Amino acid sequence: YHALTDDLSRIRHLEKIHEVFCSWVYSVLGASSNISVFRAGEKKSYYGWKTRNSKDLSGLFGKAGLLSVADTPLKFEQDHWLIEIIRKRQVIMSYEKMARDIHETMVSQADAELLSEAELVIPAFSKGRLLAFFVLGQKDNGMAYTSSEIDLLENFSLMISPYIENAMLLQGLEDEVEKRTSELNNALIESVTKEKQISERNKIITRQNQIFRTLLETSTTINQMEGLDDLFAFTLNQLRTLFSDFRGGIILEGKRNSILEASSFVGIEEQEQKVILDNRHEIMSPDIDKILRREMEKHGQASYIHDFRAVWNVFPMLSRGNKITGYMVIKGREMDKLTKEIFSVFLGQLSAVTQNKLLMGQLEKMASTDGLTGLYNRTFMNLELNKVVVHAKRFQSICFTVMMIDMNGLKSINDTYGHEKGDAAIICIASVLKKVCRSSDIVSRLGGDEFAVLMPSTSRPQAEILFQRIKEAAAGLNIECKDKHGQTHMMPVCISIGMASSDEFPPDEVMKMADTRMYDEKKRFYDENPEGLPVRNRTR
Repeated sequence: YHALTDDLSRIRHLEKIHEVFCSWVYSVLGASSNISVFRAGEKKSYYGWKTRNSKDLSGLFGKAGLLSVADTPLKFEQDHWLIEIIRKRQVIMSYEKMARDIHETMVSQADAELLSEAELVIPAFSKGRLLAFFVLGQKDNGMAYTSSEIDLLENFSLMISPYIENAMLLQGLEDEVEKRTSELNNALIESVTKEKQISERNKIITRQNQIFRTLLETSTTINQMEGLDDLFAFTLNQLRTLFSDFRGGIILEGKRNSILEASSFVGIEEQEQKVILDNRHEIMSPDIDKILRREMEKHGQASYIHDFRAVWNVFPMLSRGNKITGYMVIKGREMDKLTKEIFSVFLGQLSAVTQNKLLMGQLEKMASTDGLTGLYNRTFMNLELNKVVVHAKRFQSICFTVMMIDMNGLKSINDTYGHEKGDAAIICIASVLKKVCRSSDIVSRLGGDEFAVLMPSTSRPQAEILFQRIKEAAAGLNIECKDKHGQTHMMPVCISIGMASSDEFPPDEVMKMADTRMYDEKKRFYDENPEGLPVRNRTR
């Protein structure tokens, strides 16, 4: 499935999406056939293809025998009964569940033959609009699709829309390039005797071709890039090739608005970047230009007092469901309609790719967990730590905090009651951390009895609140143990915690200092308890 999504991210034509998806459902799921239908731009119709698997034997009502594997072109009007049902349901569904709706509809003989072996219908919606749908035939072995396969196809239904939109956009751009080139060539022939007109048209051609080439190059390249910061930096530099005086930045918010997921700037001074980031909560205000001017002047950017040509424009980055997840901030003169459209097209491409990167990041998170506790593992913790260190170095006002946590007396529990009880104590600590920490915190088990909590966009005073909550929650931790005589004891589970923040230490040293403070507390524990037996946690 990962290989499928990787292949789809590089596709620039809808027919190729159909071809790649058919290949996958035939080889991986064993589907007997597939119908792929896509919205025809802004037209009130849909078009697509039907292809049968060469290994297919028959449909539910078809006759056994070899079937053609050639593509059959299809066309549906937007009021077609099948499209009306899909719009109504808006979820993946079996053809059997559609039986009642089908029974109430006058189905033509051609439709009945077309859909005779249909098994599953997979819709793809974007902003509430039906973008495409796929109809899978039953499996060639006659078995039903498993629940895990249906779950995978439901994920595909959510994931495929940006790729379809990207392919539609690229096809439209290619058609537009061909159309514009033809129109401009005809215009050049007609105006061959008019040198001034020829010169002006050549400039128009060069500019338009440059825009289209840059769009195509950007769309192709950004799908191959890994890090979001690099993705944003590349997009900004591409815009600078079109607008030599371009100055701006791209900001992506995290789970909390105060968390910076990724950012990049070009042509924006460091102090300007700080002002923009500090005023992100007002970035979509209609008065953002006045707000930023006022704040720039407060911070010593005196040029803003006399420079009335510089205007701040903000374009939102939208996720599925039209939720604002980030922004493109541009400093320059007032924009005309064409320039705004160019920026909107670039940002539309970038938003789709960014959402896919974030989705892949969520999948990576799911695969980066510790088997015993369900917390993130050391590898994932290190990746997230590197991200916040980079941000803290670039933007000093964006702090982060790390807590290092270690269990006291694990060896004593293992030696006295066995490793099973030691594991139970570790799980007990992990449960407290998962319950108390915020969803934006990265809680991980580094190994053995050692844990870490990374708090992005959190200063030392803010982290103290969570630190105290963990202390209080851990104060009552116990596990039930039986000694060699069969007597039951409630054994305290004791921890040591060390905390450090980037507003008190250089970013590269924060984790090291948190670790040092944790071991200082651990040493005090063993100085007071030479035998290493667990005791009740202190709340302060």
